[in-house]
Amino acid sequence: MEPLRNSLGKFREENNAMRAQSAGLCSSIEELDLTIKMLNDRMVHESIPLSEEKRLVKEIKDLEKTRSKVISNAANRAKLQGTVVEKEAIQDQVKIIGEGIDGIKKERQAVRSKIKVLEDELKLVDAEIGLLQEDLDAATARKDKAYESLQELRAVRDAKNASSMHNRTVLTRARDYSSRNMLTELQELHKTEVDKFMTQWCESKAFREDYEKRILTSLNSRQLTRDGRMRNPDEKPIFIESQAPAPAPEPIPVKLPAKQAKEVPAPQADDAPKTEAPSKGPVKSHKAKAALDADDDYEAEPLKEKAKPTEADVAKLKEIKRQEEIEKNKLALERKKKQAEKQAAKAAARAQKEAEKKLKVLKEEKKAKKKSGAADTDEPSESDAKSDEAMEAPVEQEVAPASTMIKKEQKESARHRNVVSKAPPPKAILKRKKAQSYWSWAGPAAMVAAVLVALLAVLGYYQYYLPANASN
Repeated sequence: MEPLRNSLGKFREENNAMRAQSAGLCSSIEELDLTIKMLNDRMVHESIPLSEEKRLVKEIKDLEKTRSKVISNAANRAKLQGTVVEKEAIQDQVKIIGEGIDGIKKERQAVRSKIKVLEDELKLVDAEIGLLQEDLDAATARKDKAYESLQELRAVRDAKNASSMHNRTVLTRARDYSSRNMLTELQELHKTEVDKFMTQWCESKAFREDYEKRILTSLNSRQLTRDGRMRNPDEKPIFIESQAPAPAPEPIPVKLPAKQAKEVPAPQADDAPKTEAPSKGPVKSHKAKAALDADDDYEAEPLKEKAKPTEADVAKLKEIKRQEEIEKNKLALERKKKQAEKQAAKAAARAQKEAEKKLKVLKEEKKAKKKSGAADTDEPSESDAKSDEAMEAPVEQEVAPASTMIKKEQKESARHRNVVSKAPPPKAILKRKKAQSYWSWAGPAAMVAAVLVALLAVLGYYQYYLPANASN
């Protein structure tokens, strides 16, 4: 783009310079000659004073002096005329490139707007990432704290189970010695363990209290007192102090991102946590727990109470639930109606198909009887007509109960889904063979005999009578 602009500026500068040079000069040689001729004609033909004539002569001389300049200007003008085409081509290129640049500018503007939108979204995402990072740090801190408490609890468990594990190892060793009949080793083990127990019993008060606490359940199960005596009927069982369960850690509220916070629904009135009744424990445990709670109140800040749902919210929720139940009932009724209509349509189609099948069977039987050459007497025809009527009548009777069943199903389908019709089933029709008498065969037999006699007469005529006439 820059070279084209430079070339256009060069053309413009040359044109301006040529115009500046040709200022006060004729544009061509012909124009110069014409002006000189006009001045000469004026001098010759007009009556002018001498001063005017001298002025005209001076102008003619000045014009003659500018002839060389006029010739050079004409040459330059012709040269510039040749470069006009190149100038127009350059201008066209500049115009096309300018249009392309405008389109690129518009595209750049659209891209910048998209980049701005994406930058805004990126800022939101960065903010959410920051919130999530804070939550992650808090969760990591909670995890570390929970792990430390777990390690402490494991250490406490191991310390409490150490005596049990030691006793198990001693018992396994004793069983091993007894199974091998190693009496000396067993006696030494017994002596060392008894001495160790007695030294601990005499030296440590905590060991004595722990031992007494451990054997209380065994004494109770064997109905013994604290000193190992049999319990009297009026004595109560040993009271065992149950350790109060450790209070569950309160959940720390986690900050959700803006989008997730909008998506999370408000807590409903029905889903409000039900406060459990405190377990009945000893008075000491309750006092200790109250003291611990008081200390915790000084150490940690109390959490904010959850906002209780108002009566308006509860009423709205009830109304919404009622509307949902009404819609569900409507959908269920529509579904039942559609199912009843489908069942009725299926029953009607089934009954129609059965009727068509029976009519088709009757027609086929009629055709078969006609082909077999049944007797054309009046009695058989009347019996056939009666049998046809008897067959068609049950078919109509079957169709009628089917239609009544369909109507009943349509009426009762709104209340009961599976409806059993109480209409009697269609009666089975037994097809009897027609009793045909021997006289029914007499007519066909006579007709067959007459046809045979006619055929024999025709054959005799052609074989005997015609040859005899031809010989005569």
